[in-house]
Amino acid sequence: MSATTITNSLEDWWRGDPRALSHVVSELYPQLRRAASNCLCREARNHTLQSTALVHEAFLQLSAGHPVRCEARTHFLGIATRVMRQILIQYARRRGAAKRGGGSRSTRLDEGSVMPAGRTHVEDALEEALERLRRVEPRRHLVVEMRYRFGSTVPEIAGLTNLSVRTVERELQLGRTWLEEAVFGKDGAWRHQ
Repeated sequence: MSATTITNSLEDWWRGDPRALSHVVSELYPQLRRAASNCLCREARNHTLQSTALVHEAFLQLSAGHPVRCEARTHFLGIATRVMRQILIQYARRRGAAKRGGGSRSTRLDEGSVMPAGRTHVEDALEEALERLRRVEPRRHLVVEMRYRFGSTVPEIAGLTNLSVRTVERELQLGRTWLEEAVFGKDGAWRHQ
């Protein structure tokens, strides 16, 4: 399926054709599996979900919800990856709540700062920061997402986005710096949002 055909199928899905989403997912399945694998590699080793199941769960959630207007396949991949991350966050929350009997604990970082225990809180802060980055710097957000969620190489990103390798490298560096400051502040201390 060509890029134009995928874009047309995404437009058909937006207009209400549920079969169009199936066509897009079928065509982009290898990239979706790679994105799922990248999401899962950040999870605990005893995680019970596999990349195939995560892709299928994301498909079910996308098909059950309202169609999303996607401008291109990279946009769709970004949305699908975000759905996968949310599935994993919800899974971790349910699992953590069951493990702790529904309560929450906190861990002291330094004298004046307390961060809730569990890495899902850091992930939540990162997700919020990524959403803010998407609103203020959409191109930078796309480059960061392609690199760290899809596992794309710098040359792949350059080719898919029609940016130079140098521009992609600069956007990645600026994006990392922006996210670190948004989550941890300029002094590196945990920031409550």
